[in-house]
Amino acid sequence: MYTERLTFFIDILGFKEIIEKTETDSSLIESLFNVLISVTSENLKLGVTGNINHEIIPEEEKEKALAIMKEFSESIIKQLDIKATQFSDCLVFSVPVENEMACFSIFEAIAKLMTKLHAEYNLLLRGGVSIGKICHEEGGPLFGPALVEAYEIESKQAVYPRVLLSKDVAKGVLRTQMHKFMLSLFEKEEDDLYISLATAYYYLIHESTVFNKEQLRKNFFLSKKAIYEQIDLVKVEKVKKKYQWLYLKMEKMESKISTR
Repeated sequence: MYTERLTFFIDILGFKEIIEKTETDSSLIESLFNVLISVTSENLKLGVTGNINHEIIPEEEKEKALAIMKEFSESIIKQLDIKATQFSDCLVFSVPVENEMACFSIFEAIAKLMTKLHAEYNLLLRGGVSIGKICHEEGGPLFGPALVEAYEIESKQAVYPRVLLSKDVAKGVLRTQMHKFMLSLFEKEEDDLYISLATAYYYLIHESTVFNKEQLRKNFFLSKKAIYEQIDLVKVEKVKKKYQWLYLKMEKMESKISTR
């Protein structure tokens, strides 16, 4: 029943506050609905294999192109054995440990999700990544030591808006061929290896095969501005420090985004 899988536990930060505000601001209900639709299992998986180039495909051909891309994506996802589960503001992904392409794809999907949710909804992610035994059936049982470890990394160790890898996952990433292609997606700080919004933007703009690089570049600066503005708006000191931490990461990355 258990299989050895790379497991991600992701928390959408600020989600609970949005739910509370929907009681007095009905316009937020649609935004909340759109967020939840964007992180359904089906949409999360489609994000793994990319999208069509909206800039060059004529409007009248987009529907056909999207259908072809969806069919292609479903075929790839089946081969990669990617599992995705969403409940409330939490997401769980898992892929077989031995499938290096699946591991590569899921890390890139996390980067896409981080940038999309912040650019469109001003939401940040925090997560933990583990490796180990898990039972992950979509629409069914979800349990195991790997899930517990990923959850504990997210809730007790990650602290800041970042996706933190366990020590075992970090060692695995650093010694695989995958690492050569994805080096810029990760940041190493003392003993921690993690993905932040800053590294996600950099990787997608400069190293990945996504089409909308200029829009991503614009979104980076919009995200940086929004994070800076949040520092003054947030009154809880513990939360303010998390925004300050992320702003410093974005500021440090700005010159690399601008000059390349």
